[in-house]
Formats: sequence, C-alpha cells, structure tokens
Amino acid sequence: MQASALIIGQRGRDVKEIAACLPLWTVRIWCASIGYMEISLTGSNSLKIRGKHAAVYVNPQDKTANYNAAILLGNPAKSLLKIRDDVVIIDGPGEYEAGGIKITGIWSDNQTVYTISIDNLEVLLGDREALEKVYQKLKEHQIAIVYSGSPGGAAFATSLATKALIFTGEHAREVVDSLAKEEKKELTKYVVTAEKLPVETETILLASS
Repeated sequence: MQASALIIGQRGRDVKEIAACLPLWTVRIWCASIGYMEISLTGSNSLKIRGKHAAVYVNPQDKTANYNAAILLGNPAKSLLKIRDDVVIIDGPGEYEAGGIKITGIWSDNQTVYTISIDNLEVLLGDREALEKVYQKLKEHQIAIVYSGSPGGAAFATSLATKALIFTGEHAREVVDSLAKEEKKELTKYVVTAEKLPVETETILLASS
C-alpha cells in the first residue's frame, strides 16, 4: 500500500525520475498496472523488454524468468543461453507474435535486426554493425536499442529513433562517448510509455546496477 500511495502522490513527476527512485519489484508492479514499458539488462549480453501484458528477453540467461519470447541477437551459441521450453524462439528474418507483441526480423550483414511493436511503441533492436548496413531502409522508430559488441562510431544512429537511443554491450560506453550529443544519461533501466515520450531524442547508456 505504501508503494501505491507513493506512485499516486507523485504522478506529476517525470516517469524515469520516479522509476529510478523505486526498488525493482515496485517498478514491475507499476509497469504492469499502468502500461509502462521497461527496458533493462539481465546479464552481460542479456536484455529484458517488458510491456503491460508480456515480455521479451534478448539472449536470455535465466530459465526461471517470466517472458513470452526469446530473441537471439548477434548469432549467439544456443548452448550458452538459458531459454525456457515454453516460449517463442525468434532467430532470423520473418514475422513473429508472442503475448500480443509483434516482432519482425530483417536480415542485415549476416545478422538479423528486429522491429518490436509493444504497447503502442515501435522499438528497433540490433547490433551496431548490422544496423549501420541497413538503417537507411528502415522505417521510423520511437526507440532504438543498439548493441555495441565491438568498438566503432555510431553517428548514423541518430537517425534510428525519434525519442530514445539506448546503447548496451561491451563497447557501449565508448560508442556513446563518441557521439556529439552533449546530453547523455546512464541508467540501469529505461521506463517509458507511448503517452509520455520525451520531446527531444535522449541518448542513454544502459548499464548494470
């Protein structure tokens, strides 16, 4: 009850500011109750994208987690992943749906980049090098998640999304530092809703807690 009272009493504050002050279990309850989407790391190369009614894990490392689909990004060795037996496995080009989340895979540079439609948000997910090869052919997205597993520039990334650019991966910090934008944020989780997207594009380094 105390957590609920805190949220109701502070709804006028910025979404991410409130989420950053709350414990993870509270954020999950809040996301589920009012439809906010949460993006966070669950391992060194594992990512969670959770919507109001369903969730997608990227390169999952936890068989006990509750999710509807597993996206295999960057051609990982399946033997190194921990994927539940009852979820949709997304590995390659094509159209998929799981728990109301629609996912489209597009082939690029021997890898697949993905468009994820979740809770009225369009999210782009892909490896930095693969995205650089295909970004001019992609539709406009509100949010882009760029996995940076190797060093290199990412000036092209500013055209990937209109509201949020999220960088993760081993070389994410140096890729973010190479961008000309002055305003950069480092977060352990990114929480947003279609109704409260930022006015200007945010650049975010997604880091472990």
